[in-house]
Amino acid sequence: RYAKRKAAIQNYFGGLPAYKLKTAIAYIHEHLDQPLSLAEIAALVNMSPHYFASLFKQSTGAAPYQYITKCRIERAKQLL
Repeated sequence: RYAKRKAAIQNYFGGLPAYKLKTAIAYIHEHLDQPLSLAEIAALVNMSPHYFASLFKQSTGAAPYQYITKCRIERAKQLL
């Protein structure tokens, strides 16, 4: 008597969707000279900080903080 509807759950096996990953990485590269917080980047792609961090690590192989640090080091190498 009740309508049954299957829940449509999206599974992200490879981490973040491509458009969210590109948005987050572009934001990181544009703001390397400023303090970046996990909550700030997660809010940009409309996700919770914890979930964003876990999917980001699946996508890039590095946690967001490690990725930001690596990008800052590469930028410093270029400037030298």
